[in-house]
Amino acid sequence: MAVTVAAQTFGELLKYLRRKARLTQRELAQRVGYTEAHVCRLEKNERLPDVSTVAALFVPALELDDEPKQIELLLQLAGQAGSRRPADKVTVRRTGLRQIEIQHEIVEDLGALEDVPPTPPHWVARPDLIDRAAMLLRHERRLALVGMAGAGKTVLAAELARANSSLPVFWLTVTVGVSDGAAAITRALALFCLTQGRTQVRPILAEGAGASLPLDQQLNLLRAALNARPALLCVDDAHLIMNDPAGRALLESLVATTSATLLLTSRERLALSLPQLSVGGLDVPQARSVIVDYGHDPGLPWVEALIERTHGNPMLLRLALGQLGHETADSTRFVERLASQPQIAAFLMNGMLRRLSSGALWLLKLVALFRHPLDLFDPSLAELIAGAEPSLALGAAIQSLQEQTLIDDVRQAGLHPLLREHLLTQLATDPQRKRRLHRLAAEWEDQNTADVLETIYHAAHAGQYARAAETIKGQEEAVAARGQATAAAVLLSRVIRNLERGKRPDRSRRILRDLLTSRGILLVGSLQAREAEADFRRALELTADAPTRADLVARIANSIFERNAYDEALTLIAESRDALGPSETFLRARLAAAAAWAHYDLSQIDEAAGAGEQALALLASFGNVSWQSLHETRATAHSAMASISRARQDTVGAIRHARATIDSAERGGLRRLALSKRGFLGGLSYDRGDLDEADRLRNEALHSATELGDSYTVAYMNMYLTDHDRIRLAIDRGLERLDVVQRLMEQIGDGHGQADQQARRAALLLWRGDVEPALRLLEGPSIGGNADHSSRSHGYNLNRLAFAQLVADPGRWALAGATLDRAHALPGTSGDRNLRFNLATTRAALWLTAGDPTSAQVALDEEHEIEGFGLWGRLDRELVAALTVWAASGSATARPLFDSLLSRVAPYPLHDLRLASILSEPEYRPERMPQLLWRAPRS
Repeated sequence: MAVTVAAQTFGELLKYLRRKARLTQRELAQRVGYTEAHVCRLEKNERLPDVSTVAALFVPALELDDEPKQIELLLQLAGQAGSRRPADKVTVRRTGLRQIEIQHEIVEDLGALEDVPPTPPHWVARPDLIDRAAMLLRHERRLALVGMAGAGKTVLAAELARANSSLPVFWLTVTVGVSDGAAAITRALALFCLTQGRTQVRPILAEGAGASLPLDQQLNLLRAALNARPALLCVDDAHLIMNDPAGRALLESLVATTSATLLLTSRERLALSLPQLSVGGLDVPQARSVIVDYGHDPGLPWVEALIERTHGNPMLLRLALGQLGHETADSTRFVERLASQPQIAAFLMNGMLRRLSSGALWLLKLVALFRHPLDLFDPSLAELIAGAEPSLALGAAIQSLQEQTLIDDVRQAGLHPLLREHLLTQLATDPQRKRRLHRLAAEWEDQNTADVLETIYHAAHAGQYARAAETIKGQEEAVAARGQATAAAVLLSRVIRNLERGKRPDRSRRILRDLLTSRGILLVGSLQAREAEADFRRALELTADAPTRADLVARIANSIFERNAYDEALTLIAESRDALGPSETFLRARLAAAAAWAHYDLSQIDEAAGAGEQALALLASFGNVSWQSLHETRATAHSAMASISRARQDTVGAIRHARATIDSAERGGLRRLALSKRGFLGGLSYDRGDLDEADRLRNEALHSATELGDSYTVAYMNMYLTDHDRIRLAIDRGLERLDVVQRLMEQIGDGHGQADQQARRAALLLWRGDVEPALRLLEGPSIGGNADHSSRSHGYNLNRLAFAQLVADPGRWALAGATLDRAHALPGTSGDRNLRFNLATTRAALWLTAGDPTSAQVALDEEHEIEGFGLWGRLDRELVAALTVWAASGSATARPLFDSLLSRVAPYPLHDLRLASILSEPEYRPERMPQLLWRAPRS
């Protein structure tokens, strides 16, 4: 509702609003903690209002929270009133002090004496701070409480004053234009002394005498009066006195020459010889108690943000809580935009920034731009500032910010969160200054820190897109190794967006190409891997240069692999290789290393080995040159050869290439690849049955990948660890891991990875006895109905489907046989001896289920075990071979074979339990074979 009275002064508007709220002066005084006389004099414009106090106390008391226009006008008039001097004579009588009898004389209208301020509403005790201040005051008899506006200095001083009940207390709140000069202060002190019976101060109070009596004589009179009897002198907002030489001299005299106990509060460090205790915000429990006192649930989602953003400043908390409703969504938005709320903004301006010089304010805005603490004494920063702002007196500006407690540690300068936001909001309205400051910040970050993100952040805001591109180029893996890949990608997105909005984006093709390439590198392996491929493709469209295109194709190939489009990748690789000149040895090696991975994932093991060996041979000509791209390419080639060697059952070669991968990756700063290959070494330990070592290596890779945000490695390490869980019969834990894998695979869009996790889930469910759910997973479109046979794991998944079909219905063994035929017919099966070995084991189990041990033996004989096969496949083979002998020749003949397995399977709960259940069978029954092999024995 708009104000309908033509109010010209603060007092007129206050009177109107009080009546509108149906309040008497006494009722309003009680609500804000003032005396009725004080409110009366405010309405008569005989007392100057403080804008911060009006915002914090009067606005809620007058119920104006929903009337922003009235709030704005009230604060505006308060500010205008505070900027002009009052009438020549302001008569303020202390409650109950209308006349003073001294030696039978009546002195009337002597002046103003203030009461100690009452405890405000929603006050919270701060016992530790009170105890520390009381101790200092008791031992030193001088103390200044120093802190930013709203920190609660006045409340603490009032509590200390009330605690000193044995001493008479003088309280003076210094007010600009009223009591910030030496004359006003000496008169107030003289009146206080007179109330204590010290008549020697009467000359100071005599009409006209105070103005003619020299200040040193007035000080002598006050010193004699104050030294005659102990007293506590409290001066609130003492910093307002320090700009007046006479007022400063008065404070210095009180500190140095009187026996009175002196307690000051100040928003600035005081140039006085006395202890100065910093008063900060409330701690978290104290802030929570204030929130509860305002009727809010401390468990609401916005509470922590409010405490953090206000730093527990009591005034800021009260200002915010006075306006917060009980709707969570509205309150959350309010807290997010706290710095821009009118009352908060007014408090920040009037409480913190009003007294700053232009130079100090410029420096404060520079500090606000930095997202980390800044060393203001750094010589290189000083040099940059001198070049950007030659007229700035840096030392004086720093001293001013320290004195006004806006910065505590000059070596680690940072700002209150809301003050920083307020300053950034101001800068948003001055884009040219903002860009200049960001340019300075970008230059300093570039020269003095290794923080690539901060340089890019400032360069982006300064419009220095080329600097951003050069800063990140070649640093992508180092950034990813610090777990900052996603944050850096977000920054580059902003730079790319701003660059494309420019007037001449055609002139920035190279910069745009470099930015897209860097962003793609950062996103590879993350949940935004599809965006990485899109970035690489856009970068590819921006260049016709064959070497640059070859480099991009080598990078884009990795992204294409992650969605399993290997044939597409091989086509791109071939086209790029054919366009290269004969001298482009390094790029040919990069393309060969990428091709090795494509052939490997297509189970074209011989072709993969040829490409990997070609890449390493080409790279050998470069010797030990320290070059990041060379290390990266060597790591990629060795990584492919490690997996190829494992597929060939060459464990020694796999370990050698894996270690070479880790060495090259670490030299090139490729932490993601290095940790992935440590997980691979865990896989080799798993192959030989060392579960503890496999656990250690794979879990290390998992934890590191989680820190880096490498979603692919997180997904696959979790999936591989479910194999450990199955062997240890930790079925529920394995299923929980697969829930994580499923979510990640869906987000990444890895169809083959999703199929692999479903196959492992089915194996766990099958062992637990959930046969139908397991069969539904395996017969679903990802495995049983999958027309895409390019994945190396597809044959292994079909093998799982076959034994699930046997468990579900042993009589339909022919159906399982058809599934095994499909697996044998896959293009990659002929080159994968380990897969053929496992399929033969399952086919032998199928013939045993059909009651044909002779055919089972034939199946076993077709695929012999060779050196290097993993332990788990060998144990399954030996168990099926023993069952075949039992079926053909009886239990007595088979018993030695079972006995030889007993000690070998003892460390592995699943295999141990399975063998025990087989040995407990009273006789050989063909239909029991699938149950004994792939399902837990029933209790």
